[in-house]
Amino acid sequence: MKKTVLDAGEECGLAKFLAHRGAQACLLAPAALLQDLAARAGTPGCPAVSRVEDIPADVKRVFAHDPDDEAGLLARLRAARPDLEVHGWTGLFPVLVTDRKLPAPDTPLPPHRFAVVCTPRTGSTFLCELLEAGGLGAAREHLRWPLIYALRHGVPADAAFDLVQRHGAVNGVFGTKLISHFLFDAVGQAQAGGFLQGWAAQGFRFIRLRRDPVAQTLSKYSAKHSGVWHARGALAEGRRRRLEKVPYDFAELCDIHQRTLAEDRALDEAMAGLPPDRVLALDYDTVVAAPLEALARTAAFLGLTAHPERVDFAALPTQLSAAHDNSRQLRERFLADLAARPDPSL
Repeated sequence: MKKTVLDAGEECGLAKFLAHRGAQACLLAPAALLQDLAARAGTPGCPAVSRVEDIPADVKRVFAHDPDDEAGLLARLRAARPDLEVHGWTGLFPVLVTDRKLPAPDTPLPPHRFAVVCTPRTGSTFLCELLEAGGLGAAREHLRWPLIYALRHGVPADAAFDLVQRHGAVNGVFGTKLISHFLFDAVGQAQAGGFLQGWAAQGFRFIRLRRDPVAQTLSKYSAKHSGVWHARGALAEGRRRRLEKVPYDFAELCDIHQRTLAEDRALDEAMAGLPPDRVLALDYDTVVAAPLEALARTAAFLGLTAHPERVDFAALPTQLSAAHDNSRQLRERFLADLAARPDPSL
């Protein structure tokens, strides 16, 4: 079944956002979508209509969507009712992935901008939350499926990322996280290098986070089989048991490991054209071993002042691989089996 705009917006709260607009707003969309919206988030608190001519005369703001041509609908609506403030449902995604307020393009661009760039399961959640706790912006994973959907359905990339930066800044600092597969899905793997260079020309700095590829492979594998992707504080007994029961499958681990190495190579290629002084290389194990040193290095790289005294380590994500014995056993067995292969290099 083809995904609708409400399906794509599930992760960023689109239905709830639309349903809670005030009485001076109006929703305009096909009847089936309005019914789906009500089923997901309750009856909207504002008029909801399917025809332009049914929009009440006293409303000031309209949130409109046409699954086939949202941009065309917005143009027709603005021509017919120039008195209205008009927003497309898909066009809301760049704001909903940040602060979930109405788009404010007049908000100034932040003077400091950076991106943590990595492949999956490199410990980016720990690093980004460490930086945020230490006063260096709030690097979130803005580029996920809702924003990718918007880019694929008519929202210009420049306008989308402009709004993300304006709404996602904290105290003049914008941070974001670019995970390789989302980056490649959004702009194309062949175009990713040019995209990053464009950001560098705008003043962005990049933190390239890496992790030992075997540890990365085991992290993906264990999360997939246990359903435990992140944890904070002491690991609950039920989650620990699920991690301890993760079975060993050498063939599956090899497949994940090969894809991990390929992802890393592809991201390196995309970043190869960036000015060296715009890239800071960090290793996850080093960050975990000396987090305040990593915070200080990052602050110096960004030209900002860190606040290590604000960091509450109990609130940061737990290193799952150190929280149970099965992780060590899986690693030892996988490394031994790799070494026993005719071509252990994979």
